[in-house]
Amino acid sequence: MAGRVWGMGQKWMGNLIPILCMLPFGLVGTLLMVKAHEVTAVGVVLCVLALVVGWLAVNQFGFFGNAKLRREIQRKVLAKAGKDASGGTFVGFARPSYIGLLDAHEDLGFLFVGAESLEYLGEQHQVSVAKADVKGVRFRANVHSLLGLGRWVSIEAIHKGKPVRLLVEPREEATLLGNRKRGTRLRKEIEEWRRS
Repeated sequence: MAGRVWGMGQKWMGNLIPILCMLPFGLVGTLLMVKAHEVTAVGVVLCVLALVVGWLAVNQFGFFGNAKLRREIQRKVLAKAGKDASGGTFVGFARPSYIGLLDAHEDLGFLFVGAESLEYLGEQHQVSVAKADVKGVRFRANVHSLLGLGRWVSIEAIHKGKPVRLLVEPREEATLLGNRKRGTRLRKEIEEWRRS
């Protein structure tokens, strides 16, 4: 873990900042109702406001330090591989077996759509999937989907008779909603590439 660009600090901050943004509203609303020994309009409004502020904060800060992470991955991973970021999409990546308590993304890197293969180059993982092996591309839910803020672009393939799934979520934009829209374009691009 030491020396990694995508570490626990960034994962914690993407969760703590939204919690700290919503906490005062929820706390004051709850305390007002506890003190009054009943559900009050002001208390309910403050608790609802806490949820709205939390949702907005997750959208804005969920990918904490994203621009810096992109530059560092570009410098550390792509430069070492002799590539630049042009033509690539900065993404969060996870294997289907990965379960992350702090973040849906297991790794960060770049996805390249080449003539005959898809290539993911990340800090921890490097994956290549031949075009002939790709059978489809679809959306799959991840933890961001619970809030309507994101989802996986799932590249479904068969390699040597076994099903393979490459899960990526764009991280090109500053917000989760911006990246959700970017995911729609990425899925369409991969589907058109697969059919060409």
